[in-house]
Amino acid sequence: MIHNPEGENSSSPMVGNWTVRAFTLRATRSTPVYDVVVNNTLLIESCTCQDFTDRCVPCKHIYLLKRFTNMQPSFEVEQNNALDVIVQATHVQHGEPNELESTPVIQIEQHGESENEDVDILDDVQSNLQFISQSYTALHHDRNRVLNLSTISQEEAHQYAQQVRELVLLHQTMLQRYDRTRHNNTQRQ
Repeated sequence: MIHNPEGENSSSPMVGNWTVRAFTLRATRSTPVYDVVVNNTLLIESCTCQDFTDRCVPCKHIYLLKRFTNMQPSFEVEQNNALDVIVQATHVQHGEPNELESTPVIQIEQHGESENEDVDILDDVQSNLQFISQSYTALHHDRNRVLNLSTISQEEAHQYAQQVRELVLLHQTMLQRYDRTRHNNTQRQ
């Protein structure tokens, strides 16, 4: 049983706390009911069930509300946006034309001259780290989709694997640098 924030059994998208009853064969008054939150942009944000609380990824209650209302989980939208940015950054890095036009062009100063880049620049370290973390989460959750790319050519598969290797190498380098800096700072105290 699903009820919108006004307590009605209506599938019309609406902002607020929706209630979704737990999955059981015989629902009773004691059957748990979970709050599924829909934000101001009509994206499904969270659920109060233990599965969502533990894993912070969409649960069956979120997917049931998605199916019932056609609203999207915010996680899926963020995942797709993060993957789009990664694809754009890869195109820019390799000098390829950018097929995705959703991100605005930003002027970047480098060594006294400006360059056009098709990648958003985030204002602070924490925002950049949050973006990186969300990107890795998006990639992690797309692993099954990657395994199903059966029509990809050998050349594309090789290029894809090479770019992922470069990303992993950069990731490992940054973590090692940070860990070494953190270790050195704790030794000085």
